[in-house]
Amino acid sequence: MMGFIIMAMHKKNKKKKEKTPRQKLRIVLDNLWRDLIKEIYGFVSPGYYRCEKCGKIFRSGKGSGKGKGINSHHVVGKSNWNVRWDLRDGSPLCSGDHTLNKDSAHQDRSAFLKKIIEKRGQEWYDKLYKRAGREGGSKKWTLKQMERRKEQFKKILKKLQTKHLPITS
Repeated sequence: MMGFIIMAMHKKNKKKKEKTPRQKLRIVLDNLWRDLIKEIYGFVSPGYYRCEKCGKIFRSGKGSGKGKGINSHHVVGKSNWNVRWDLRDGSPLCSGDHTLNKDSAHQDRSAFLKKIIEKRGQEWYDKLYKRAGREGGSKKWTLKQMERRKEQFKKILKKLQTKHLPITS
């Protein structure tokens, strides 16, 4: 029992390790990818996005990912570095269709794929999986490539958000 308490105290006093530039950049890219997927495939009006599977409209922002709102789902999978930041590998899904429902993308992959292929087409799916399969999905991104992708994403997001601004008189 005493050993457990000492271990718990040690963990409590342990400082968080500083993230490397690569780790920080990966987080930024993941967040930009997430935002772009919502803007490209689910945009309805500022702050509102449509689930690509069920078609329902949800408000984005606080609470998203915690039982309500819209999540950006990787069709192939986040662990595949060939398509991790490929904008064709994403789908905006409500929390139910992402993880919570029995036929959600994470619980019943085949049901999700069937629906998304109906919407986007078999050719889209085949191209995506061909790209994902290169080098076994283990592309090694350089910091320079990651920075370039970040700048591309920022430009695209700015362009989309400008286009999506409400018209005022």
